[in-house]
Amino acid sequence: MRTQCSASRLQRGLNSGKQRSVGNLIQQHNFNLPMTKTLNRSGFQGAEIPGSVHNDMFIRNSSITGTDTSPKGGWAKPKLTTSTNNSGGIQGGITNGSPIFFRVAFKSPATIGQTQKTVTYEGESDGFLEAKGRHDPCVLPRAVPIVEAMASLCIMDALLLQGARKMAAFTPLGQASSPFGCT
Repeated sequence: MRTQCSASRLQRGLNSGKQRSVGNLIQQHNFNLPMTKTLNRSGFQGAEIPGSVHNDMFIRNSSITGTDTSPKGGWAKPKLTTSTNNSGGIQGGITNGSPIFFRVAFKSPATIGQTQKTVTYEGESDGFLEAKGRHDPCVLPRAVPIVEAMASLCIMDALLLQGARKMAAFTPLGQASSPFGCT
């Protein structure tokens, strides 16, 4: 089973550092879900085409007329956008303002209620295995909300880390205060 997820209206330039980039956070956390086998943004198609075709070039946003970048519905329109979204909204681990898009594939449960051929641990004799009950966690009925929740947590984690880094950059040494009011 496959599911896809997208997150839109993210700020451009969101990054949590080299090992904790937004793309790495999403991949790392989604691979912790039971039965996850594949996670990709542009997939094998992105690996099979030349970089000149796969490249997300930045262009002027054609939906903005003149210099009007005033917020509409609470969101300011970006002056720049990408010609395509082949990168899935993340370039070099940094959000580029396009919607983040990725797909996750889950394997089917291996423990099934059918008799299956097997051998003993030593490999000496053939036998049969018949599982009684369910032993594998089956996330398939809950895959969509689990992937959405995991993406939300990763994005929130990146936003908090970015905010903490900005706060630390503007706080003079020795005058740092705890965000919780403790000293």
